[in-house]
Amino acid sequence: MSLLAPEVLAGWPAFTESLEGRKKFPYLDTHEPKPIVTSGLGCAFLDLADFAAQPWKVDGAPAGPDEVSASWVVLENTPGGLLADHYEPLTRLRLTDPAIDALSISRLVAAAVILAKRWPHLPSYPWQAQMGVSSLGCAVGPGDEGEGLTGAAWPNLHEAIDARDWRRAASECALRGNPKRSAATSALFLAAAAGGRA
Repeated sequence: MSLLAPEVLAGWPAFTESLEGRKKFPYLDTHEPKPIVTSGLGCAFLDLADFAAQPWKVDGAPAGPDEVSASWVVLENTPGGLLADHYEPLTRLRLTDPAIDALSISRLVAAAVILAKRWPHLPSYPWQAQMGVSSLGCAVGPGDEGEGLTGAAWPNLHEAIDARDWRRAASECALRGNPKRSAATSALFLAAAAGGRA
């Protein structure tokens, strides 16, 4: 049984694209203190193994491991803080749209497993609330380290989710420096409060 409603799984790529954009090439995000190699719908790669596991293409054919590794080195040694499109000509690696969607959904499902340990009733939440929790979890990390969603940085939001008080959750989900995602996530919680199944 899936932890997430069909509406979440089906709508996740489009929802995420509206916030992160869609890039077929690898680029550096604006993470501080060190930018992270990223691609697709804002999916970050924390190491070369993760990066190399993706179905990269070069001119439509599978990319060779040497070119994948060399591209990683190029990106890791390129200054961050630039617009994503600046990095497009630095490598020949590209992801197809189906690969981008599959990567995004795989990250979503992996995050849901961690989130469900903190909120075991996640599968019974309204789908809009599931997507709201997932939006935050994928943005700050689903774990309990630092500002991770299941950690101590979100006590008021935890109370709201525990109580299934989606209207309160809508007012407790602001992400510093990310007003667009904050507004989209708040709207999801408000939709859950207005008519989602409890």
